[in-house]
Amino acid sequence: MITATGNNFGAGEIVLKDYQRDHIIIFNGEVSFDPSNEAYRSVDVLEIYFPDLSLNKSSISGILMHGSASPRPRGTCIKTWIKDCNTVCVEKVTAWDDEEQITLCFACAYVPKGQHQTFEPMEWMKVYEMNKVGTVNTAQTYWTMCDDWAWITLTFNSLKQPDEDTYVSFDVRDFPEDLDFSGTMLFNEAISPSVGTEMAKFTIKGKTVTILDKNMHRYSEQSCGFVVFIIRDKNIAE
Repeated sequence: MITATGNNFGAGEIVLKDYQRDHIIIFNGEVSFDPSNEAYRSVDVLEIYFPDLSLNKSSISGILMHGSASPRPRGTCIKTWIKDCNTVCVEKVTAWDDEEQITLCFACAYVPKGQHQTFEPMEWMKVYEMNKVGTVNTAQTYWTMCDDWAWITLTFNSLKQPDEDTYVSFDVRDFPEDLDFSGTMLFNEAISPSVGTEMAKFTIKGKTVTILDKNMHRYSEQSCGFVVFIIRDKNIAE
């Protein structure tokens, strides 16, 4: 875990799970703040300050952000990058500034800017679902992992709760047991006249994926999903 030394947009203490090497940084976690505060309104780019990071500068990466509307918040994907070894920048998007809270959702990787080198291809694996609770029909599903992290993309043709009180869940046959992650997924279309798309939370605990949304009991959701970098939790494996 890494604790930020400060920020320029009026958020409280920021603590993220981190994985750092000289060629990559991965952050997992969320940062929430009140967009009505003066510090946020006075800046053009959001900055989070950290002790020395392993990268001095990165290429552009991406995270999700959303507001606080109910029953599902709306949001979008925004740019993020490492400006220097002490500063992570996040694009400022003001579409949800009239809501009570904005949340930045980190499940991204940063890589060095302006470096050319040879990369070894990683093995791509399919997602094989088991022990389904509710309707689960996957579409494009790919994932890969190394000793310390995993990259997972998972989209769905159909998701539907078995009843209004039970979350959709399923196991993935080959997922390692040391995954412990809470993330954000996107649904397939914007809600007119508002901008952005609806979002919901999900968890991956070992082999089990759970969609934390109770608005899928009357009809199924289609063309939704997520793309995430996840830091593997070695304490669980031990």
